[in-house]
Amino acid sequence: MTALDLGQLIFVCIMLCTTTACGSSGGPSDSGVVSVGGSGEEGGDDDGGDDDGGDDDDGPDLGSSPLNIVSDAEHDAFLQILDQDFRNMIAASVEGGATPYDDLSPTMGTVDYTGYMNITATVLNPTVGANVLGNATLTADFVGNTLSGTATDFHEAISTFNGESIPLTVVRYDGQLDLTNGVIGGTSGNVSAFTLDLSGSLDDGVKTLVVSGQIDGSFYDADANGLRAYAGVSSGGSVSVTIDGAAAVAGATISAVAD
Repeated sequence: MTALDLGQLIFVCIMLCTTTACGSSGGPSDSGVVSVGGSGEEGGDDDGGDDDGGDDDDGPDLGSSPLNIVSDAEHDAFLQILDQDFRNMIAASVEGGATPYDDLSPTMGTVDYTGYMNITATVLNPTVGANVLGNATLTADFVGNTLSGTATDFHEAISTFNGESIPLTVVRYDGQLDLTNGVIGGTSGNVSAFTLDLSGSLDDGVKTLVVSGQIDGSFYDADANGLRAYAGVSSGGSVSVTIDGAAAVAGATISAVAD
């Protein structure tokens, strides 16, 4: 199984985001699946209490917003098609159980992996968040025991903007995250392991995420046909995310399978 190319068919995470640069945010569940929600700028003065929903002048004007709003076709693909692909990828990436370190061999050569990367981040004061999903591509070199890749084509579904509810809207993030300095390792008798540095920035036209840190993971299946990595959880690496310069509580996951 391989992930679909988000440059051709926009993927879906159906997400939950809390924000002032974008609304209310929730991270992936334990299964790694994000839930429907929104992110939008938490407005200041107008709580919407006297708006019955009919007055365009009282609601956010997305038409003139700098948000990178995708086309209707991309919106539908994000929400309806690739949600299942993302869920399937999470399951497929860990199929067969963790690969024992002793099963990794230079004879495996170079293996390419394709999947998804999810970043969640929340700034508590003022409340602003993001919950984005992108395409991840990685290459493992089992001869040199190295790993590297990139994560691109990040998108997010938002349901609030400027503190007001809006129809569920999909926005695109420009930029990419680089996955570098990966080291494949482990000890005899234990499962395989790897570490990867991550860095880069993402921008949806309204807010900017700057990401850095390290993500840790393992290969799965007898032939290392899948990989799964975490950061920001007790068993994973440490990730730092700022949203428009403000430090956020953040997490990251990668789920991918061999091409």
